[in-house]
Amino acid sequence: MPCTAEDGIVPRVLPEVVDWLMQPEPEGRELPNIEDLLTRPEWQRRAACRGMGTDQFFPSTGAHVRQSTIALCGSCPVHAECETYAVANQDIGGVWAGTTERDRRAIRKGRPPAIAS
Repeated sequence: MPCTAEDGIVPRVLPEVVDWLMQPEPEGRELPNIEDLLTRPEWQRRAACRGMGTDQFFPSTGAHVRQSTIALCGSCPVHAECETYAVANQDIGGVWAGTTERDRRAIRKGRPPAIAS
């Protein structure tokens, strides 16, 4: 039986879904996979970036990563977990733990990441 506001039960909507729905131009963007959203690691709930928009973490091609983004990641309480997760998952794009996709490729090959991301 579906839950309704009349029943006094309001279904919980995941913040990622709300973020997607509130984007000014959602055309062409896929709704996040609900299974992925429900199985995210627990540590992501404690991340400093939780609830923030995605623009600064997924800059457009050729755009530079903001230093404020890297600083936020550097002070995050789950930085180590985030970096381990991002390095282990080669399909992840964007900035994770202050590293770019290029940085993580270098880490996987045993090289240090570039100084300026």
